[in-house]
Amino acid sequence: MNLIGYPPFTEMFFHGGKGYEYRNLNSNKVFIILDGSSWTSAVGRHDGKSTPIALLSRVRDRYSIFAVEKFNREIGVNYFDSMEEREHYTIDNLLKNYYMVISEYISQNEFESIIILGHSEGAYILPLLYSRLNNPNIKALISSGGGGGLTFFESQKILLDKNITETDDFSTFNALDEKQREVILSAALLLLYETAPFPDFPIPAGGADNLEMTFRWFNSIMHLELYDYYREIDIPILFLHGKLDNVVAIETTQYIETNLPNKPFYFNYFDDIGHSLTTMLELLQWQRVITNWLIEIDL
Repeated sequence: MNLIGYPPFTEMFFHGGKGYEYRNLNSNKVFIILDGSSWTSAVGRHDGKSTPIALLSRVRDRYSIFAVEKFNREIGVNYFDSMEEREHYTIDNLLKNYYMVISEYISQNEFESIIILGHSEGAYILPLLYSRLNNPNIKALISSGGGGGLTFFESQKILLDKNITETDDFSTFNALDEKQREVILSAALLLLYETAPFPDFPIPAGGADNLEMTFRWFNSIMHLELYDYYREIDIPILFLHGKLDNVVAIETTQYIETNLPNKPFYFNYFDDIGHSLTTMLELLQWQRVITNWLIEIDL
């Protein structure tokens, strides 16, 4: 199957779901990709947000690439209005889905080296998945825009405080651009969770773009303690985080760097990048850092 901007891949079906594979017949190494949150397929998105599978052209000469699909979604379909999809779209269910698909995929191959990359939501699932897979052939992890040192709830507190400080006072709120207002309102809404936990409803938690996820999804991610998982990981991990990220606070990654200094963890912060990679320059910077790191650790 071919999509513009993507390597030619094969759609593969498993008992727990499906995925898309670009196979390099000259390599016994594989890159496994976990995409960020969305209501569309893990590939073929046209919503202005890049997906990691489209960005790894530099590694295709040395690795196969396998992108895990969310459940059994079809390319080109938007599942925002699907009540069935809303019902089971939680971090726990995604973790089960990814674990089943990846376990079966790995069992059908003899890869000597497995690298797993998670972006955003995929990065939140990354340490949980690594722990559950417990596979010695997983040689490295890459966490992009996911942090993990603090909970998502703590991250929202930081973002709200940071953005309120930048406005000086609320008398200037209406003078802010749409994106700034959206960030402040989104963080403030999520912080209502502290006094009134969200209901277990499969309906969107708000109107802003980054609140199209459901109450149920937010409940599943709010208080995930990923730091304890990272304390138990001893393989190389590359953490990537944009300094302009207004979805996951950069402090969540910096916390890991400060408090786990003796781990084989590497950190790269991008000055002019936010949460999503939206320009070709950003994509090339992101890709170049990953490529150079893989060479440095000899994988």
